[in-house]
Amino acid sequence: MAVILLIAALVLGGCFFIGAGIVSGVSESIVENEQRKKEIAGKMELEGFTWKSSAYGAALASFTVKNNNAFDVKDVELSFDHLGASGTIIRKSTKTVYEVVGAGNEVEFTDIDMGYVGGSVRKIELSITGGTETFR
Repeated sequence: MAVILLIAALVLGGCFFIGAGIVSGVSESIVENEQRKKEIAGKMELEGFTWKSSAYGAALASFTVKNNNAFDVKDVELSFDHLGASGTIIRKSTKTVYEVVGAGNEVEFTDIDMGYVGGSVRKIELSITGGTETFR
């Protein structure tokens, strides 16, 4: 019985060690991926951002994304800050637009749903927070 417990402890201990290494490698990869998305977003521009409220209380955004990267970018990640009259952020929302913006090109987006807008929202600020390099 003691031998079986010792073998089980060694096997479980080895699995735990291997598992910890895998978890560590995955978390490093996630951090690198997020840094890369920020680098890509840093070379993209927003132009002509406007928004309106729909009949159902959703905010609909229209804007143009310009890609200044040397490669095509897909899955553009956006962040919306909903501000009150005082400038305080009331709500934050995010959205991924599953389109490709070619290198050096721009794409116009119309009526992108940003989520519910309460009566206190007076202004919405939009920023590009990420994107993924793609090869078509």
